[in-house]
Formats: sequence, structure tokens, C-alpha cells
Amino acid sequence: MTDLPSLALTPQCRSLLFPAKMADIAALSSGNRDLLRPQLHPNYQPKTLCDSTNYRVALVIGSNGFVGAHLAARLSVDQQVEQVLAMVRGTAEITAEQRFAESLTRYQIKPVFLEKIAILNASPTEPYWGLDPGTYAELAEQVRWVFNCASSTEYDLSYLQIRQDWVMSFLQVLQFCTQGVSKHLSYLGSVSARFYENPRDFIRPDSWWYSGYAQMKWVNGQVMRWIANDQLFPVTLCEPSYILGSTSLGVDPGLHYSWWRLIEICKSIQQIWDGEGLNYNPVDILTDALVVNALAKKPKSYLQPCNPVPYNNSLLAELLGCEIVSWETFKKTAQAKISSRRLGRLLEDDCSEIVHRANCPAVVPDGYPTAWCDNRALLDFYLQNQSFRDVTKKRGRTM
Repeated sequence: MTDLPSLALTPQCRSLLFPAKMADIAALSSGNRDLLRPQLHPNYQPKTLCDSTNYRVALVIGSNGFVGAHLAARLSVDQQVEQVLAMVRGTAEITAEQRFAESLTRYQIKPVFLEKIAILNASPTEPYWGLDPGTYAELAEQVRWVFNCASSTEYDLSYLQIRQDWVMSFLQVLQFCTQGVSKHLSYLGSVSARFYENPRDFIRPDSWWYSGYAQMKWVNGQVMRWIANDQLFPVTLCEPSYILGSTSLGVDPGLHYSWWRLIEICKSIQQIWDGEGLNYNPVDILTDALVVNALAKKPKSYLQPCNPVPYNNSLLAELLGCEIVSWETFKKTAQAKISSRRLGRLLEDDCSEIVHRANCPAVVPDGYPTAWCDNRALLDFYLQNQSFRDVTKKRGRTM
């Protein structure tokens, strides 16, 4: 470890000490991941469970989200789990219970054993999650598995704008995992963290892809990698590619995701570029793999349960009825025809290179089945379940 003094980055996480003040900002400024290597404060040593069967409570942070709701449902039907604490933030207009129920309905999530799910009305961005310190400490003595699915997906905000909510809150989750009984943490990162690899990546201006969101996922992901590397406590970093609907329903947030917005452009201009197809994660496979891994005797520290068989955009061209062209031709056509300036920001960077960086081989729990993957059948199924707009320019009549 470095000889620099070790400091806590936030009062909500005193258990992890970093080698520099504002270590996350310093790491992003320099591209030095070593600055994100924490030490475990000697006052925080999780109690090892002599009989882990006494602790069968799973906590899902962000349970009203697309992945979180599926994950809570998957955990509820697992015989190894006695109770699922679904963290959802209630508001003056809608209760936490109502928000969770709405997510189950919106995404048609089944099966789910509601009797095993207890709603925890709390917010991951508040100190002690908005709970009194006593309740927070009691939870630390009960929870065995933590799944952190809460995050911002706003690409227009800078790192500094989301730092307090989504980096400091992540550190608070790590603090929780170092208190009370020993816990296993599964953190849902993003392939966008892979956009930051070379020195030039860290000095480029923000864009749709090289965004504050991607920087946040890089910072949190590097902290997780160091915790796993140094075996401070049990963790799994999962960096999924684009998370699409389940293999049985195909229902997902749709145009909320950048992948669908690119497909929307392709369909509108009837072109797609020649290159690698972007890896994808069906939400049922993703959540099942997360649970299987976390509940295993020796969980893997890294997961990427994406399609195990690569595919080319020529498959999407066939399914969409599009012409396949070079990236340069696709970009020129799209920029000339699409009407949305914000949508055009997706094309500021080379999407062919973006896909190449995002793709990586599938990593799943040992012995996990791969028969679910039929790229042609699944991608066609997803496309049939999605509604697209025409995003080309609407030209007025000529005189």
C-alpha cells in the first residue's frame, strides 16, 4: 500500500480509508486507480458467522427499479433466503409499498413470493438511509446479502453533480457491509466503466458516453475491484451490458436505454453500421446469476452474465430490414436525418469503438447454463416487443 496518509472520504463511511483527500476526484484527474485502493480501518472487522444458516436476510437497494424489482422477486422464491428487505423510497404522493407494487405490475414480474418481502422505506442517498442510527445498526446485525442496484442513469450530469448521491451513497453501503455480521455485497456496475482505460480517456470532455455517469461507475468499480483483490470483505462486481427484458416476456424500460435509442435511429434511417453487435443481458438471466453467485459457498468477485455467443450487426440489419454500411456512412446519414439534437449526441463518439470497448466475454457462476442464448430468436423477440418512433426530420412542403 501507499505511504500516503489514509483518510475517510465521507463521515458516512469511516471504515474505509483512502490514500488521498478527495481520492476519487484525484483518481479521475490522473487516471490513477491506485488512489481508489482502500484500507479497512482496524475498528471495523465484520464478525465471521459461525453458523451462517442463522442469517438468511437479503437487502436489495433500489428495489423499485427495473433490475431491483426483478432481483427482489427472484430472491423471494429462493429457499435459502428467509426474508427480502426491499429498499424503496416513499414520497408524499406515493408510498414505498405502492412504488414497489407498481414496478412488479409495470414489468409483469412473476413469480414473486410477497409474504417474504418486507418493504424498507429508506433512501440510499440519505445518511443512515434516512433511518435512525439504532435501526440502521440493527439491520447490520441481520442482513447476510446486500445487492446494490440503485443508481443514476442521467447522462447529462457531470461527475461532480452526481458524486454526492451516487459515490458517497455507495461508500455508505460499503460502511454497512463492514458493520455487524459478515455480509456479501453484489454491486451493479456498468460496462461504461470500460470507456476509461487509457490516459487520454481521462482528459477528454464529457459526452453522451464519456459522461459523469460512466465516471461514477468507473470510480465505484475500481473501489470494488480493490476490495476483492485485497479480500477486505466478500464482494462481487457485476458490470452488465445493456439489460433487456426477460427471455420469456421481453418487457424492459425501452427507449430509456441508449441501446434502444440507437436501434431507433437505425430503424428510422434504415441503416446500421457494420461491426460487433453489443452484448446484452436478459434481466431474468442477470438477476438469477447474481443470486446463484451470492448464495454460493465461494462467490465469484466479478460477473458479466451476457450473451455467451457473440453476434454481428448484420443480424440486426436482417431483423430490422436495414442496409448495412460503414460507421462513417451511418453517422453521416443519421446526422442529416434525425431531428433530435439530444439523440444526435449518441453519435458524437465512434459507436463502433464504444461497442468494442463495452463487449467482453461472458462471466457466470461455475456450471451456469448457457442454453438460454439464441441471439436470433431473442433479438427478434425484443424487437417485436418494442415500439419505435420515426426520428427523422419532418420536411415541410415545397412551393
